[in-house]
Amino acid sequence: MTADRLLKARTVPAADPTDLLGKLHGPRPLAWVRRGDGLVGWGEAATIIIPAGPDRFAAAERTLRAV
Repeated sequence: MTADRLLKARTVPAADPTDLLGKLHGPRPLAWVRRGDGLVGWGEAATIIIPAGPDRFAAAERTLRAV
C-alpha cells in the first residue's frame, strides 16, 4: 500500500470529557462509555464485509492483511 493510500486515525483528548455522548455527531457515530469514561468516534477509514461460512476467519485474515 502506498503512503497516500494508508488508513489513518487520529485520537484527541476531549477538552471537557464530562459529556462524551454530547460530542457525538455525524451520520454513524460510535461510542464506548462506561461510568462516565470512554471513547467517542465518527468517520470511517474502511468497510470490510466478510461472508459467513466455515472459512470466514481465514477469509477475514486474508482480507485484513491485504488492507
